[in-house]
Amino acid sequence: MFCVRLDSAVLCTHLEPNVLIAGGYNGYIYHVDLRSSTVVSRQRHHRGSALSITVDDKNIVSVGEDSMLVVFDRRQNETNRVTVWSTE
Repeated sequence: MFCVRLDSAVLCTHLEPNVLIAGGYNGYIYHVDLRSSTVVSRQRHHRGSALSITVDDKNIVSVGEDSMLVVFDRRQNETNRVTVWSTE
């Protein structure tokens, strides 16, 4: 068992053998190392809450309440944003 305190409520998660990826109410995506119970990285991908994430070997894709779809390339450490819907 492990316990990690994040600075936001968690709205979505993805579990891998040694990593937990979580989307927060504050718009951050957290990478938690389950072996050491530490937050490895924390990146703000959304101006609103991160509502859903999906992950594969290459990408982390998140959608948020800010109407953005964010594709984070895990290998290149790059982020691309696409507006899904906007009232502007």
